[in-house]
Formats: sequence, C-alpha cells, structure tokens
Amino acid sequence: MNPAVRRAYRDFDVYASALVRKARREGHSIPCRRGCAACCRDVAWITVPEAFELAERIGSMTAAKRLRVVGSIVAWLEGMAAAGLDVNDVAPDVSRYAAAQLVCPLLDVAAGECMAYEVRPMSCRGHYVIAPDASVCANRAREPAVTVLQMDEGCLSFALRMVEGASYYAARRAMTGALLVTGLVAAMKARGMLP
Repeated sequence: MNPAVRRAYRDFDVYASALVRKARREGHSIPCRRGCAACCRDVAWITVPEAFELAERIGSMTAAKRLRVVGSIVAWLEGMAAAGLDVNDVAPDVSRYAAAQLVCPLLDVAAGECMAYEVRPMSCRGHYVIAPDASVCANRAREPAVTVLQMDEGCLSFALRMVEGASYYAARRAMTGALLVTGLVAAMKARGMLP
C-alpha cells in the first residue's frame, strides 16, 4: 500500500464530491450512481503509482478472482486488436472503442461493481456525466461526445502527492498517463504477476 496514493485519493474524493454537490446545486443532473458501471466501458487512464496500487490489490485477491481479472485483461487486449485500436494510444477513437464493447477488466459485470473500487484511479474517481439520465453513456458508439464534470482544476496537485519526495523529472515520468489496462499490465509485469 502506497500511503501517498491513498492520501491523494482521499483528498481527491473530497474535492470531487464538492464539485458534484456544487453542480447539482446549480441545477445540473448527474445520473452517476453505484451499480451503473457505464463508465467501466469507457476509455480510462492511469498513472504509474496508481497502476502499482491496482496491481497490489489484484495480488491480494483470491486465485480465482485474479485469474478472472487476467482473463478479462486478455479479452480487453484482444478486443482492442480486433477493433484496430492501439493499446499505446492514450486518446483512442471513442466511437470505435465503444463499438468494440470493451469492458474494464476490474468490473464484476454481474454485480455491476469495480473489484478494486477503493483504489480505482483518479480518471474513474472523477468521471461524472452531466445528463438527464445514464442513457448517454450507453450510446457512445453512435454519440461519442458526453458532457462530464470537469476535474481539471487542481488534479495535477493531487496526482503529484502520489510521488512525494521524487525529483521533478521522476515525478513527471510517474505522472505520464497510459490507458488503464495498458498501465495495469505494465505494473503487473513489473511485479512478476504476468509474463
């Protein structure tokens, strides 16, 4: 467990919750709720410290659950290849991504919940859709543009808290984002969890 990552997540959650409350007070509808999981079928990013935190969580899962996650990672990678999407492209075509029906390997599809919810990355923690209902999320293949609550303000400072004490250059390398699954695979390989 990386205390800097956990502290950054705790602070980020307070920040994000305040923004959600403010948006709702201003009359915006945010349909996001537990169990929806539409965002788990959307493009998500991860930083190096977050990827290692997720890899640690996966390492603590039962063998059966770990195998399920690894199988889902393989399915995601195969789905990206079948859709002609590059796993190293941090800005894939959203319509093609949605049409490929890719699902985050950490989603327990039956329960509609993240298997690593407590350590989900900031791109997941800060993903709030502004819409009358969640149907906009289900139509990303046809309508790729959705309005989301902007978390830009201050996000880098939360991210940099994860690499306290690092040099500027080491911190910048650690903050270079990757697609969630791509970063997770790299962290799992570094930990010897994948060949």
